[in-house]
Amino acid sequence: MRKLAIGLGIFVVVLVLIAVIVPLVVPADTYRSRIVEGVQAATGRQLRIDGPISFSILPSVALEASGVALSNAPGGVAKDMATLGKLEVGLKLFPLLGGNVEISRFVLVDPVIHLEVDKSGHANWDFSGASTAPQSAPANIPAKTSAETSAKTSESQTASLRQLELGDVKLSNGTIDYSDARNGTHEVVEKVDVNVKLPSLDDPSSIDGNLTWHSKTVKMVVSLERPRTLFGSGVSAAKVAVSSDPINFTYDGTLTGGQSLGLAGSLSLDIP
Repeated sequence: MRKLAIGLGIFVVVLVLIAVIVPLVVPADTYRSRIVEGVQAATGRQLRIDGPISFSILPSVALEASGVALSNAPGGVAKDMATLGKLEVGLKLFPLLGGNVEISRFVLVDPVIHLEVDKSGHANWDFSGASTAPQSAPANIPAKTSAETSAKTSESQTASLRQLELGDVKLSNGTIDYSDARNGTHEVVEKVDVNVKLPSLDDPSSIDGNLTWHSKTVKMVVSLERPRTLFGSGVSAAKVAVSSDPINFTYDGTLTGGQSLGLAGSLSLDIP
């Protein structure tokens, strides 16, 4: 028992030393470049981190970054699809040691998100075509080689998203605007404070929170069987319950992803 106690004590001391020394020794730019490269590999979009970055190991691996921005789709109206005042990410330590990324906490502070649909019906939140378009193949190389390379890149990006696991996701004081160039639609929601359960893009998720729309407080509860549907194709079961002064409604049905999202189900609507 004494040897076991001594061994555990040494292990704890080593962890404490790592937690104190590593953030001091490893430059913040190391984290910055790895995060930027990882996001670009998964989405095909440019990520900027203009503010400071802090990193800690105990009691869990945690990272904070300020001044974060994700670029918009090519041809988008807004320069960036999303900007964040601060990003907080917590990672589970032991899965990380085994090479798996499991995020326990994901907090977006003061996010501003622009959702756009262009005149051709392309949505800027559709990352399914994120891979770089293949260049023309040389004359002595079959054309299918270039296409196969593009397919492998797309499969790699999809795999990166599939392996990513999120725990509790929170949006604090967010702003989301939606515009559709096909019919001139433009809507803005503000003061978005929501909690999101997102184990992965292929597992059931939920959203619970409130926001302000047309100066009215709106409370909402949303569940989606397969969140990946929002970023590509496929069909997912979906449920929505919204309560507010101007509108109360529930939806129970399916969501079809792709360039144009589709809904099919039952809707209960109550408008004074």
